[in-house]
Amino acid sequence: TLGLDRIDQAYKGVARDTAQILLAHSPDVLTRLGRHRPGLLLAGHTHGGQLRLPGIGALGTVSVLPRRYAMGAYIYDGVQTYVSRGIGTSGAPARLYCPPEITFITLRSPAAAHRVA
Repeated sequence: TLGLDRIDQAYKGVARDTAQILLAHSPDVLTRLGRHRPGLLLAGHTHGGQLRLPGIGALGTVSVLPRRYAMGAYIYDGVQTYVSRGIGTSGAPARLYCPPEITFITLRSPAAAHRVA
């Protein structure tokens, strides 16, 4: 959120044809990627909105992105993204319809996805 990330420096020496996973504290980095397009962005910071209502979603977030991007998997500007709700809170020590989570992600190559188990 503070814009202290250094995207160009993080990508220095990284070939465009390599698999790229970008870990960022906040999903707001999506608005500052410029020409860089990681295969996957993993972020947190929003705590899923922390206070949510059924049918409405997050009441507010600490993000410049629209509230619908406060948690979960989505594609934003062509970048596959996952934002974890995490296990903590920010500000008020409360959650409503937004349980904490620890996320496990299994990465598979396209070839592995087509193999019969």
